[in-house]
Amino acid sequence: MSQFDKSQPRSNGDQEYAYDIVEEDELAAGDGQGTPMSAEERAAKEQQWKTELEKVQDEIQTLRQVLASKLRRESELKRLLGTSVVSEIKQDFQSQIKTLKETTAYQKTSAGIKSAGEKITPAFQSFGATLSKKLDGVKNSSAFKSFGERLGSMKTRIATSRSEMSFEEALANARKDAPPGADGMPAAAAAPSADKKPA
Repeated sequence: MSQFDKSQPRSNGDQEYAYDIVEEDELAAGDGQGTPMSAEERAAKEQQWKTELEKVQDEIQTLRQVLASKLRRESELKRLLGTSVVSEIKQDFQSQIKTLKETTAYQKTSAGIKSAGEKITPAFQSFGATLSKKLDGVKNSSAFKSFGERLGSMKTRIATSRSEMSFEEALANARKDAPPGADGMPAAAAAPSADKKPA
Protein backbone atom coordinates (compact mmCIF):
# COMPACT_ATOMS: atom_id res chain seq x y z
CA MET A 1 0.00 0.00 0.00
CA SER A 2 1.58 3.34 -0.97
CA GLN A 3 1.23 6.66 0.83
CA PHE A 4 -0.07 8.51 -2.23
CA ASP A 5 -2.55 7.49 -4.87
CA LYS A 6 -0.37 6.72 -7.90
CA SER A 7 -3.23 7.36 -10.28
CA GLN A 8 -3.12 11.11 -9.48
CA PRO A 9 0.20 12.73 -10.39
CA ARG A 10 1.60 15.44 -8.11
CA SER A 11 1.70 18.85 -9.77
CA ASN A 12 4.46 21.46 -9.48
CA GLY A 13 3.63 24.52 -11.58
CA ASP A 14 3.54 23.57 -15.24
CA GLN A 15 5.27 20.23 -14.74
CA GLU A 16 3.59 17.11 -13.46
CA TYR A 17 5.39 14.39 -11.60
CA ALA A 18 4.10 10.91 -10.97
CA TYR A 19 6.27 9.84 -8.05
CA ASP A 20 6.28 6.14 -7.47
CA ILE A 21 6.22 5.78 -3.68
CA VAL A 22 7.26 2.24 -2.89
CA GLU A 23 7.17 0.65 0.52
CA GLU A 24 9.11 -2.34 1.81
CA ASP A 25 6.22 -4.79 1.28
CA GLU A 26 6.10 -3.83 -2.42
CA LEU A 27 9.83 -4.51 -2.73
CA ALA A 28 9.34 -7.92 -1.17
CA ALA A 29 6.30 -8.63 -3.35
CA GLY A 30 8.28 -8.03 -6.53
CA ASP A 31 6.05 -8.32 -9.59
CA GLY A 32 2.81 -7.83 -7.64
CA GLN A 33 1.84 -11.48 -7.91
CA GLY A 34 3.62 -12.58 -4.75
CA THR A 35 6.93 -13.43 -6.45
CA PRO A 36 9.82 -11.78 -4.58
CA MET A 37 12.18 -9.49 -6.48
CA SER A 38 15.49 -10.98 -7.53
CA ALA A 39 18.73 -9.31 -6.46
CA GLU A 40 19.26 -7.98 -10.01
CA GLU A 41 15.78 -6.49 -10.21
CA ARG A 42 16.22 -4.93 -6.81
CA ALA A 43 19.61 -3.47 -7.79
CA ALA A 44 18.09 -2.05 -11.01
CA LYS A 45 15.21 -0.53 -9.05
CA GLU A 46 17.62 1.01 -6.52
CA GLN A 47 19.71 2.46 -9.36
CA GLN A 48 16.55 3.95 -10.87
CA TRP A 49 15.70 5.52 -7.50
CA LYS A 50 19.22 6.92 -7.08
CA THR A 51 18.98 8.51 -10.53
CA GLU A 52 15.60 9.98 -9.69
CA LEU A 53 16.92 11.19 -6.30
CA GLU A 54 19.79 13.02 -8.02
CA LYS A 55 17.34 14.62 -10.46
CA VAL A 56 15.05 15.76 -7.62
CA GLN A 57 18.02 17.16 -5.66
CA ASP A 58 19.16 19.08 -8.76
CA GLU A 59 15.64 20.49 -9.16
CA ILE A 60 15.60 21.50 -5.50
CA GLN A 61 18.96 23.26 -5.90
CA THR A 62 17.69 25.09 -9.00
CA LEU A 63 14.52 26.14 -7.17
CA ARG A 64 16.60 27.44 -4.23
CA GLN A 65 18.73 29.52 -6.61
CA VAL A 66 15.63 30.89 -8.35
CA LEU A 67 14.03 31.69 -4.98
CA ALA A 68 17.19 33.46 -3.74
CA SER A 69 17.27 35.51 -6.96
CA LYS A 70 13.60 36.44 -6.59
CA LEU A 71 14.12 37.42 -2.93
CA ARG A 72 17.05 39.67 -3.89
CA ARG A 73 14.93 41.33 -6.58
CA GLU A 74 12.08 41.78 -4.11
CA SER A 75 14.45 43.51 -1.67
CA GLU A 76 15.78 45.79 -4.41
CA LEU A 77 12.26 46.78 -5.49
CA LYS A 78 11.20 47.47 -1.92
CA ARG A 79 14.29 49.60 -1.38
CA LEU A 80 13.55 51.56 -4.56
CA LEU A 81 9.95 52.07 -3.43
CA GLY A 82 11.08 53.18 0.04
CA THR A 83 9.42 50.31 1.81
CA SER A 84 11.26 49.50 5.04
CA VAL A 85 11.16 46.42 7.23
CA VAL A 86 9.33 48.39 9.93
CA SER A 87 6.60 49.52 7.55
CA GLU A 88 6.24 45.94 6.27
CA ILE A 89 5.82 44.63 9.81
CA LYS A 90 3.31 47.39 10.52
CA GLN A 91 1.33 46.55 7.38
CA ASP A 92 1.41 42.82 8.19
CA PHE A 93 0.24 43.52 11.73
CA GLN A 94 -2.60 45.76 10.55
CA SER A 95 -3.61 43.16 7.98
CA GLN A 96 -3.65 40.41 10.61
CA ILE A 97 -5.67 42.57 13.02
CA LYS A 98 -8.18 43.32 10.27
CA THR A 99 -8.43 39.62 9.43
CA LEU A 100 -8.88 38.77 13.11
CA LYS A 101 -11.64 41.36 13.53
CA GLU A 102 -13.49 39.88 10.57
CA THR A 103 -13.62 36.40 12.11
CA THR A 104 -16.91 35.30 13.62
CA ALA A 105 -15.19 34.20 16.84
CA TYR A 106 -13.87 37.73 17.39
CA GLN A 107 -17.23 39.29 16.59
CA LYS A 108 -19.05 36.94 18.98
CA THR A 109 -16.52 37.59 21.74
CA SER A 110 -16.69 41.34 21.18
CA ALA A 111 -20.49 41.28 21.33
CA GLY A 112 -20.38 39.18 24.51
CA ILE A 113 -17.98 41.59 26.22
CA LYS A 114 -20.09 44.57 25.20
CA SER A 115 -23.23 42.89 26.52
CA ALA A 116 -21.51 41.99 29.80
CA GLY A 117 -20.28 45.56 30.16
CA GLU A 118 -23.79 46.89 29.66
CA LYS A 119 -25.05 44.55 32.40
CA ILE A 120 -22.22 45.17 34.87
CA THR A 121 -22.11 48.98 34.63
CA PRO A 122 -25.51 49.56 36.29
CA ALA A 123 -24.58 47.11 39.05
CA PHE A 124 -21.41 49.07 39.85
CA GLN A 125 -23.32 52.34 39.75
CA SER A 126 -25.89 50.91 42.15
CA PHE A 127 -23.16 49.62 44.46
CA GLY A 128 -21.44 53.02 44.45
CA ALA A 129 -24.67 54.85 45.28
CA THR A 130 -25.45 52.42 48.12
CA LEU A 131 -21.94 52.73 49.54
CA SER A 132 -22.13 56.52 49.38
CA LYS A 133 -25.45 56.50 51.28
CA LYS A 134 -24.00 54.17 53.93
CA LEU A 135 -20.94 56.39 54.41
CA ASP A 136 -23.17 59.46 54.73
CA GLY A 137 -25.21 57.59 57.34
CA VAL A 138 -22.05 56.73 59.30
CA LYS A 139 -20.88 60.37 59.17
CA ASN A 140 -24.20 61.56 60.51
CA SER A 141 -24.40 58.95 63.28
CA SER A 142 -24.08 60.06 66.91
CA ALA A 143 -21.18 57.66 67.56
CA PHE A 144 -19.15 59.14 64.70
CA LYS A 145 -19.93 62.70 65.81
CA SER A 146 -19.00 61.86 69.41
CA PHE A 147 -15.72 60.31 68.25
CA GLY A 148 -14.99 63.38 66.14
CA GLU A 149 -15.71 65.70 69.07
CA ARG A 150 -13.37 63.71 71.32
CA LEU A 151 -10.60 63.90 68.76
CA GLY A 152 -11.18 67.63 68.40
CA SER A 153 -11.06 68.29 72.14
CA MET A 154 -7.95 66.11 72.52
CA LYS A 155 -6.28 68.06 69.74
CA THR A 156 -7.20 71.33 71.42
CA ARG A 157 -5.84 70.16 74.79
CA ILE A 158 -2.58 69.00 73.22
CA ALA A 159 -2.14 72.26 71.31
CA THR A 160 -2.93 74.29 74.44
CA SER A 161 -0.61 72.24 76.63
CA ARG A 162 2.23 72.59 74.16
CA SER A 163 1.91 76.31 73.90
CA GLU A 164 1.30 77.14 77.59
CA MET A 165 3.05 74.46 79.65
CA SER A 166 6.60 73.32 79.98
CA PHE A 167 7.40 69.62 79.71
CA GLU A 168 7.66 69.23 83.49
CA GLU A 169 4.29 70.89 83.99
CA ALA A 170 2.65 68.70 81.34
CA LEU A 171 4.16 65.58 82.94
CA ALA A 172 3.02 66.60 86.40
CA ASN A 173 -0.43 67.39 85.04
CA ALA A 174 -0.64 64.00 83.32
CA ARG A 175 0.40 62.22 86.52
CA LYS A 176 -2.17 64.18 88.51
CA ASP A 177 -4.96 63.19 86.10
CA ALA A 178 -3.92 59.52 86.03
CA PRO A 179 -5.27 57.13 88.69
CA PRO A 180 -2.79 56.09 91.40
CA GLY A 181 -0.33 53.44 90.20
CA ALA A 182 -1.24 53.88 86.51
CA ASP A 183 2.37 54.37 85.51
CA GLY A 184 3.56 51.55 87.73
CA MET A 185 4.55 53.77 90.70
CA PRO A 186 2.53 54.87 93.71
CA ALA A 187 1.30 58.46 93.58
CA ALA A 188 3.69 59.57 96.38
CA ALA A 189 6.74 58.09 94.65
CA ALA A 190 5.79 59.42 91.21
CA ALA A 191 7.08 62.96 91.78
CA PRO A 192 10.54 63.13 93.33
CA SER A 193 10.97 65.80 95.91
CA ALA A 194 13.44 68.62 95.32
CA ASP A 195 15.20 68.20 98.68
CA LYS A 196 16.22 64.56 98.02
CA LYS A 197 19.31 64.06 95.89
CA PRO A 198 19.99 60.86 93.96
CA ALA A 199 22.60 58.57 95.53
